[in-house]
Amino acid sequence: MAERGSDPSNYCFFAPLNTTDFVTSTHISGGCLLREISWIYQPRSRPGAAKLCAGYVVYLRAVTLAENKVIEIANPNFLNEIDINKCDGSVKGVYMITTFQKKRSVTKLRICGSKTKEDFKKAMEYYSLWDMSPMAASLLK
Repeated sequence: MAERGSDPSNYCFFAPLNTTDFVTSTHISGGCLLREISWIYQPRSRPGAAKLCAGYVVYLRAVTLAENKVIEIANPNFLNEIDINKCDGSVKGVYMITTFQKKRSVTKLRICGSKTKEDFKKAMEYYSLWDMSPMAASLLK
């Protein structure tokens, strides 16, 4: 049975995303854990329009927890229109991507996590759809 939010016919899955190879996983591995995620929405042509109504993330930056590796995903059509140093949103702590779908831009993105390692670990012990690998657990110590 597919997890709630998954749509395999549209290549959209609700599962931990291993950022080393961008493949969904049945468990939380070290490659799924991120220390920082930031994003920029598609610029709007109407002045004053809310960025959220654009719906597409044209620039996504993530930093892995294990290796401090920076992962950048960008729509090249917008690189001249955005300042990658001025993100529309960001989170820091321990997070993982659980839904990811990309065409030219990121069209679906769902993240979950906590501001601290301790809170993330508690949340995954209390309510988790996925088991955590020993390597991922060691990163949370």
